[in-house]
Amino acid sequence: MVKDEKENLSATDLLHLRFAADPQISSDGDLVAYAVHRVLPSDDVYASDIYVCDVDAGDVQRFTHGDSRDVHPRWSPDGKLLAFLSNRPI
Repeated sequence: MVKDEKENLSATDLLHLRFAADPQISSDGDLVAYAVHRVLPSDDVYASDIYVCDVDAGDVQRFTHGDSRDVHPRWSPDGKLLAFLSNRPI
């Protein structure tokens, strides 16, 4: 639905934004891993998950999930393994 009037962005709208960061291409160039950040309003902190995209197919799969901060994905030299930093409890 298109409105005739412009809608202003509110502070609560910002809580729904997600942004991608730190893209890493696998050694064969077939996959891209990246972090997607979001706000957890209840805790007033950021959380992030790692996603992996198949470049040729355009398919995106969530690699991690939860309320932790999973960041800085890095491929192993052979491109078979993906490492990342996290603050999740052990």
